[in-house]
Amino acid sequence: MTLCITVLVLVLILVPATPLSVYHECLPQAKWSIRWEGSHVEATVWLTEEGAMTDPEQSLLTFIMEPISSSSPYNYDVLRMNRRHVEIVRFRNGRQYKSELSLSQPLPVGWATFNLSSTSLTELWLLPHTKLVSLSADITIASLTIQGSNITVGCHNNEFGWKVVDGGAVTVPLSHRHCHYLSTYSNTASQPRLTLRQTAIQLGWDGSTFVDMTHYDNKNQNPLPAVTEHHLVISCNSSNAEFFICNIQAGKTILKTVNFKALPTSVTIQGKLEEQFYVFYHRVNDIVTDDLVSSSAAGDDGNHAYKDYFKATEDVSVQSVLMAMFLVALHTIAVVAVFAVFVISAYFAVKACRHFTKKRTDQTISLENADSAGEQLLSDMFQEQHELQNVDTLLKNTIITGKADRVKTLLRQTDNRHDAYVEAHIQAKKDIIQIISVKENEGIEIPDNNLISRVINVLQKRINKVFRAASVGIYRGGGVKTLLESYGLPGTIRDKRGCSLLHYMAETLNEDGSPIWSYDDINDYLDTEEYYINAVDYKGQTVLHTLAGHQQISKKVMWNEKDQPLEDVWCAMAKMFIKKGCNPTLRNHSGRSSVDIAMDKGATKFVNILIKAYSEKIQMEIQILKDSRTSGKEEEELFQVMESYQ
Repeated sequence: MTLCITVLVLVLILVPATPLSVYHECLPQAKWSIRWEGSHVEATVWLTEEGAMTDPEQSLLTFIMEPISSSSPYNYDVLRMNRRHVEIVRFRNGRQYKSELSLSQPLPVGWATFNLSSTSLTELWLLPHTKLVSLSADITIASLTIQGSNITVGCHNNEFGWKVVDGGAVTVPLSHRHCHYLSTYSNTASQPRLTLRQTAIQLGWDGSTFVDMTHYDNKNQNPLPAVTEHHLVISCNSSNAEFFICNIQAGKTILKTVNFKALPTSVTIQGKLEEQFYVFYHRVNDIVTDDLVSSSAAGDDGNHAYKDYFKATEDVSVQSVLMAMFLVALHTIAVVAVFAVFVISAYFAVKACRHFTKKRTDQTISLENADSAGEQLLSDMFQEQHELQNVDTLLKNTIITGKADRVKTLLRQTDNRHDAYVEAHIQAKKDIIQIISVKENEGIEIPDNNLISRVINVLQKRINKVFRAASVGIYRGGGVKTLLESYGLPGTIRDKRGCSLLHYMAETLNEDGSPIWSYDDINDYLDTEEYYINAVDYKGQTVLHTLAGHQQISKKVMWNEKDQPLEDVWCAMAKMFIKKGCNPTLRNHSGRSSVDIAMDKGATKFVNILIKAYSEKIQMEIQILKDSRTSGKEEEELFQVMESYQ
């Protein structure tokens, strides 16, 4: 009770001071570089009008997709878009393959949302339903870079924000609409200056709303209040075919009226020195069209949208006042509640002390009874939690662990036989497959194409999830170790490139060039999981080939709780793998060993580590054979080991 009241008091104290939420993903940038997670990315982009009017071939938007493997730095894809074409550039092993697609319709002017997905195909869509590109996905994307104008990634709000800092200025693009809804927000008082074409307004505050203080003396210019969102509307109507009349309004007050020969395409907002505030553009029924409607229709639509928008903001203001009154009332209740809790707690504390003094001898309950009661309580709690678990999840886990009798019991509690049947095939549990078939009185089913396809798809999704975790170095807590155990997968799984989890340990890097995988996680995996230590990828390369291909530089990085040169990190990892049996003399499909690759890199220290570590391992094996030699067969084995070492 006391804890609940304390939390309530803290919430009541903090809520009134909580600033407006500003989402990073909704702050437009000219360039976004993000880590690829999941199967798709959604980006909203401003397709500038200047590009349409001056140069139709100007590049408007670029997507750069880089692969998950750092050992293949020259494999990546680029989609470069202009108004009418998409240029596709694919780099594979240092070679460039270029093609171009013509769009059925030119890209629109204004805000546009694109969806880039990559599963078996890499597809780019212009939402809601225009497919632009479809390619085979022969690389697994690790990172994505998007370049253009005013890009947001993963923003699902209908507003975009720009940050104005220390006398700087931002330019907010305006689409072909008659009404544009803006607002400013700051944690401190601010004095924004708004410029529409050649017309500038110095925004100020008269105690209740915006005012134009352009011609006021500096002493008489009142800044906008802090911790308040201030709303503006730019509404334009065409009285004839030659001019547009644009009003800059705050509520029902018109701050400025200006005439233009064409609709404005942007508005610039500047702050003063040592000021910091945000400018928001609200997309209210934002529909971009190239053809302007008639003057009367435009005026009606603009006024209607304007009234709806400001009715909403006025409603928010009324709600804010009511909320403030509500919070004051809650503050009062909280103070009274805290005092009451204090009094009640003191009363029960005194009562407990008296009770303890009086009944002290009654507290000597036998340990046997206490243990028995505790065991019963734990048993009841376990049974309750067990019954609350999802039966299908229990059934899946039971199939993975191979407990056939338990499967029979759980099958009586669920109708989801098909998922259980698929899971039994994935785990290759023949006895459980028979149990599930008999339940339906069907005998032993012969797997059909649909079942085989679903088993393969489910298995591939699980494997992909494990490798996604491996690519970001997550091992415990929902990572590689947890997924392997929960899915019943062996550590010998491979990705589409033939890479094992060992390869991921060696090839996935942090921004400073150090391995993402930690020393402890690699060591735990090598000690507890299944793996082929000399597993090769599609190039025939072992984990040592991958390590040898890294830059052997003396830059210091933090790894294994030590600040050490990067080349020492690769050497330490190589020792770990050689200790488990990785052979540095194995050659890839190009006929090169890890020693050869390291020598080409000039990594003398790494080469010496490989030779020394492997030499020690061979000498140890030779000694073991000598000590245990009892037959000519073992002499032959000794000779083979020595020949391999030479």
